[in-house]
Amino acid sequence: MIIDLGGGTADIVSYEVLKEFQVKELVYPSGGPWGSSVIDEEFESILKNLFGSEVMTEFQKSYPAHYVELFKEFEKSKTTFFKQKTLTGKTIEQLRRQNHNVTLPTEFIDFLDEKFGDELPDKVEAFELLGTQRFTPFFFFFFFFLIFF
Repeated sequence: MIIDLGGGTADIVSYEVLKEFQVKELVYPSGGPWGSSVIDEEFESILKNLFGSEVMTEFQKSYPAHYVELFKEFEKSKTTFFKQKTLTGKTIEQLRRQNHNVTLPTEFIDFLDEKFGDELPDKVEAFELLGTQRFTPFFFFFFFFLIFF
């Protein structure tokens, strides 16, 4: 069985090795658009839903290097997600409730602060993902404390 979890797709195929350089297909190959880039697109969609498409487009055009950095940080976050020891034996619902952090570039926070000002913590607190609010005012206090002090 060969499973290729690539950037854009997940592909699965199963062969029987008959002899050197000769194989027989056991199951018709299958797969779908479940690769890492799909996760990136969902992250981008969350940001657009939270802050607005126009705001994210403006950040991307005004600060292209920091926009790329934002997604590099997200990529780092993805690669460490399953390395957490606290994942073992948990249900999907428990995993949904578990916090997982993505480091945001300071320039992104400054840009959002310029756009939304004092409304930013309330905007983030009110945002719902999968039917639950994921952020709290304490999160922002703690986050800004780490950055600015």
